[in-house]
Amino acid sequence: MKTPNTILRWTTFLAVLINVVVSSSMERLGLGQPTVAQVTRRYDNLFVPAGYAFAIWGLIYASFVIYAIVQIMPRQKDKTLYDHLAVPVILINLLGLLWQIVFRYDLILLSVGIILIMLVSGILFFLRSQLGIWAQHHSKWLMVPSSIFLGWISVATIANISLWLESIGWDGAGISDASWAKVLLGITILLSLYISIRFRDYLYPAVVAWASYAIFVALQNREEAVAQTAMYVAITAIILTIIAAARNARIGLRHHRTKSLS
Repeated sequence: MKTPNTILRWTTFLAVLINVVVSSSMERLGLGQPTVAQVTRRYDNLFVPAGYAFAIWGLIYASFVIYAIVQIMPRQKDKTLYDHLAVPVILINLLGLLWQIVFRYDLILLSVGIILIMLVSGILFFLRSQLGIWAQHHSKWLMVPSSIFLGWISVATIANISLWLESIGWDGAGISDASWAKVLLGITILLSLYISIRFRDYLYPAVVAWASYAIFVALQNREEAVAQTAMYVAITAIILTIIAAARNARIGLRHHRTKSLS
């Protein structure tokens, strides 16, 4: 039996703790710099949700804290999956904190580079968690931090790149801002479709529904056509959420019946 990597697990715990504590303090205190929302409002970007949408970070932080605590508990020491998840989780949390600092200083291009690494780390966290759930019979609760984070970071990455293009004065290659916003919304729903079907994941599209509806709220009195598209995306994402949840429930019931008969 492989020995668990205690150093990696405690480093994971500390990375999560540092990110949650410092990020929360940074938002409250400001530390002499504008908030993320204030920097975002400097640019006329249509792919930005209403402010309340960022409350999802409370759920993300809570899920990571629970994950960090569980993976250092003695009864989890033989579950080496946590060792394989350690590096992407550490990167997600430390880079998340760095992203906030960089973005507050209006270093938008650098923030794009950081968030792309976070996206790759989120994908690794998600894929390895899925492997653990379906192939190694780990608890499905691993879907919570990995799926919610990947759902949000996917939308956030698109928004960050869009904001950077706005910051450098990109003219949209002759395509209007509204049309580009619709294209980006289309990308988010295609990602939701793939994730929900391929992995039977209902949390990812739920996050996309949350973000898309928040974009609708932000734009309903400003850009009606884009707001309407965002609403369609939100509704479609909710349908995907329901379908994926039903598939999971059906498969779980089938496994339960098979186990009972055996």
